[in-house]
Amino acid sequence: MNHYLQLIKDEILSVQGQKDYCLQVLNAGGLESWQSKEYSNLVEHYDQKLKELNERLPAAG
Repeated sequence: MNHYLQLIKDEILSVQGQKDYCLQVLNAGGLESWQSKEYSNLVEHYDQKLKELNERLPAAG
């Protein structure tokens, strides 16, 4: 596996972990409405980032 491919895979794992954390916080509840909105926005951001990274995988391989 080349270095560039490994970097992308590592970033995917990192972003997925950040997204999972946000989802856990949202599911736990007890947030102010502004906090819930912030976490929801982060989830959307991470979804977009994951999409972009997965699109780059074939070119890296």
